Amino acid sequence: EILQFLNRKYADGPNPDPVIAQCLESMQKTRGICRIRNIAETTPRSERFLSRSFRDVTGLSMKTYCEILKFQNSLLGISTLQPRNLTSVANDFGYYDLPHMNRAYRKFINHTASDVRFISPEEMYIQELPLE
Repeated sequence: EILQFLNRKYADGPNPDPVIAQCLESMQKTRGICRIRNIAETTPRSERFLSRSFRDVTGLSMKTYCEILKFQNSLLGISTLQPRNLTSVANDFGYYDLPHMNRAYRKFINHTASDVRFISPEEMYIQELPLE
């Protein structure tokens, strides 16, 4: 989604930094289950410079973007698989345990992962994220 946005944004002007595009692709391939330090090691930039550049281009921190990816993928997993045991879902999508996943769900949609199984999408609403 962000890559498509960047492609449209820079269609007429200068291209975005290819290192940032590489970071976005890397985060999407890992579904957000990655460490910023590990991504920075694959680039010719320092972790701090990369983080600042990423924020300048996307408007989000790298950590927030990874959290969003993990949340989206786990939400899709829950809604399509309808699992009985959410602990295994939490582990599969990079959360340490179920309370860790529930905190992310509360942050983004103000419901727990368990609630998602029993409510309609119309009842969910996206929380406004405080930009760091």
